[in-house]
Amino acid sequence: MMTLKQQRDYLSKRYFRLVKIGDRAGAKEVAEQLRQIVAQILRGA
Repeated sequence: MMTLKQQRDYLSKRYFRLVKIGDRAGAKEVAEQLRQIVAQILRGA
């Protein structure tokens, strides 16, 4: 079982990788949605 901090760190890393991939693919809208979703998750965590 991961602690809350570990979960947040893990999510952050995954999310930044996804955003980088999204930006590179030119999927700005998708990257922005991901950004907002993860920001909400991290705020709520």
